[in-house]
Amino acid sequence: MREITRHTPGKLFIVVLVSSLVFAVAILPFLFEPGTLFFGWITVPVLSGAVIMLVWLVALAIYVKSYWPYR
Repeated sequence: MREITRHTPGKLFIVVLVSSLVFAVAILPFLFEPGTLFFGWITVPVLSGAVIMLVWLVALAIYVKSYWPYR
């Protein structure tokens, strides 16, 4: 963790992860009704979990591929 917070890309990586988590937990549930379905079967909790996983996967792939301090 210390290695990530010591350089700018690592700090940006942490900000992206925390902001996606805050968006999915604190904001997304208030944007839709509890019974809202997407594509006829995806509920809001499932969609928010999928969004978090996709954002984290992309952020981790970019960080590890381009900015990992131990190559």
